[in-house]
Amino acid sequence: MIITTEEFKEMGFACADEDLELLDGCIKRAEYVLSSLCGRDISRMLSEKNEKFIKQAAAFQSAVLLNESQGGKLSRVSVGDFSYTEDGEQKSAEISPTAKRLLCAAGCLTSIAEVAE
Repeated sequence: MIITTEEFKEMGFACADEDLELLDGCIKRAEYVLSSLCGRDISRMLSEKNEKFIKQAAAFQSAVLLNESQGGKLSRVSVGDFSYTEDGEQKSAEISPTAKRLLCAAGCLTSIAEVAE
């Protein structure tokens, strides 16, 4: 996996202890989603240069999937100095806009994927 549940929490995302198993599944699904977006296995794209961005993208996508799985509606998410608002209406087919931006910064999106955004 790209990130662990511990790394997810260290990035400032919250997860109750009773939801750790659910979070683990969301992290795995996030990896599939990001790999699909990039058109190749995201875990093989990790390098010293882009590792931080890819891990953050996985965390943001995992948070979206976790929120959706819990059926809750997040209104504001803060990670360190960065915060964003989420309307809770996202569907699992959608990708976190923040995750997309982080993947762009990591150089993981091909020009074809960028046009599809």
